[in-house]
Amino acid sequence: MKSFQISRKTIRLLYSKLSIFLLLLAVLFMFQSVWRAFEYSRRAKEKELATANRLSNLKSQYEKLISDLDDLQTKRGIEKVIRQDFMMARPGERVIAVIDNEESNLDLPTTNYNDELEGKSFWNYLFFW
Repeated sequence: MKSFQISRKTIRLLYSKLSIFLLLLAVLFMFQSVWRAFEYSRRAKEKELATANRLSNLKSQYEKLISDLDDLQTKRGIEKVIRQDFMMARPGERVIAVIDNEESNLDLPTTNYNDELEGKSFWNYLFFW
């Protein structure tokens, strides 16, 4: 029966302030590594999304270039490009230039809250003062 019982000395050692402090310290270090892994995965997801957006933009540009190339294979397409890009006209035609009012396009400042959190470690979140 004595072999199954834990001695008082062992219990006192397990529940001492020092051992509890050491356990809490170990938990904090483990939590820090988990937090770092979480931050890396979050950044990787953001980069993956940005790369997917860039890929879709490049595909749309490719499709537009292919369609423009197909247009340039015909006389009508060549004339269209010359008229648009070089503002040329046939003899007897007039060219009218329309200028947009750029004041209507307001550039509003944007705030990216992820940039404010970028580069902060776990300890900065824990001890923010």
